[in-house]
Amino acid sequence: MPTGRKLFAGPFLKRLICWWYVRGWLGPGFAIQRVAAEIRISQPELADELDIVIAETRAGIDRHKALQRMVERTGVEDIKRLVSTLTQSMRLEQA
Repeated sequence: MPTGRKLFAGPFLKRLICWWYVRGWLGPGFAIQRVAAEIRISQPELADELDIVIAETRAGIDRHKALQRMVERTGVEDIKRLVSTLTQSMRLEQA
């Protein structure tokens, strides 16, 4: 990730978890898409990262793998924690 880019994942984390849990009927893909649209103006870099995750999953990459790749690209600790939470949730849903 270029050093000039600044990502702040705090509000993103809260919004995505809200969409994921409170409105769980939306599903993870739509939740990610919705958050990307909501933060497009205030956090364009983070919205771009989410768009990459969406594009990768549409291209057939496993959602967990696409999220892990976002963690690797950004190096942001809040995103790492978010991905861990979402991965755990997805596993519980499949059980």
